[in-house]
Amino acid sequence: MSEEYGDAVNVLFVEVQGADDAKVERFALEKKWLGTHAMWTTERPLNVGLRGIPNFALLDSSGEVILKGYSTKLHSQIEELVAAEVKAASKGPKDLPKSLKKAYKAFHKGDLAKGIAEADKVAAKGGDDADAATALAAELRERASGKVDRIQWMVDHGFVVEAGDLLSDLKKGLSGEEALEARVEQLRATLDSAEMKPEMEAAKLFAKAEATLFDKGLKAKGIDRKLAKIAEKYQGTQSAKRAQHLLELMKG
Repeated sequence: MSEEYGDAVNVLFVEVQGADDAKVERFALEKKWLGTHAMWTTERPLNVGLRGIPNFALLDSSGEVILKGYSTKLHSQIEELVAAEVKAASKGPKDLPKSLKKAYKAFHKGDLAKGIAEADKVAAKGGDDADAATALAAELRERASGKVDRIQWMVDHGFVVEAGDLLSDLKKGLSGEEALEARVEQLRATLDSAEMKPEMEAAKLFAKAEATLFDKGLKAKGIDRKLAKIAEKYQGTQSAKRAQHLLELMKG
């Protein structure tokens, strides 16, 4: 479901039997469970009150638990509810005024600036929906800014290939929002700079090696040598650090 829905669904796997982060990561690597949109942690965010595993909690877009239990028994219900929640999320909150549906729909489809502009337009007209429109415009601007923040984090932490891909899509959707457009242009300039060239080269090589490792697991042939080469040749880059980390996981 994580792969099917992408960013529309967040999947968090939680280890609850006392293993540390390294043991969890190596176990997931052995099982070839890494390389998806899903996240892994040893910090339990909530307790559903069940002793057996695997148990789960399914949250809606507002953070409320809408289903919990054992995933092996309720898998079909999980699938049905996730599909329903994703569909509902594209339409906006149930109490969203009809005049703001167009704004929300545009934003949800990736035309961020258009969605914000539509909300601003309703707010400028005044009337019964003005306050709701002002609030929605502020919310959409905050969410758009959050998307830029996400890419900034990726650049700062060496996920430069992925950042570049997201940046291209985001630039189109922000046309007209000058402040956010300026931030996008600055990020693009950073990615294209000479200083970023070693990080970009390392990231491209690392992405290929990592994908093979996640696909083949610990039996992937020659990946240890490729990772070692990245760690040595591109010392000081974030990708070199991650390559060294994977080498240590492979060695156990």
